[in-house]
Amino acid sequence: IWKEAAISFGVSLVAILSVNLFLYGFEVRMAIIMTSLIYLMNLVNAGFMYARGIHLNPVSLVNLILFIGINVEFLSHIGRAYLSAPSPSRTQKAKFALAQTGASVLFFLTINI
Repeated sequence: IWKEAAISFGVSLVAILSVNLFLYGFEVRMAIIMTSLIYLMNLVNAGFMYARGIHLNPVSLVNLILFIGINVEFLSHIGRAYLSAPSPSRTQKAKFALAQTGASVLFFLTINI
């Protein structure tokens, strides 16, 4: 199962990076940051599963892959809003992105859980 998990994560991260490059208008830095965040969030989720004693099996692997999809959904909206922010300051752009999409993302997160 570990081999299938590694293949699934590798393929999904390459696909996510490719799609992010296209969707963010070939902003390489933003695509790499978003893909890295998705990887790190999934790593935290896997660590939580380990800490709780949940072993890797087909059901938990499907849950980890679904978690990647949910992360892509949330981060793509926030990242797109960040890129479309009118301010040159990174802090102001982050505030703008969270103000524009934060409530929707939080609402959708609570519905999914």
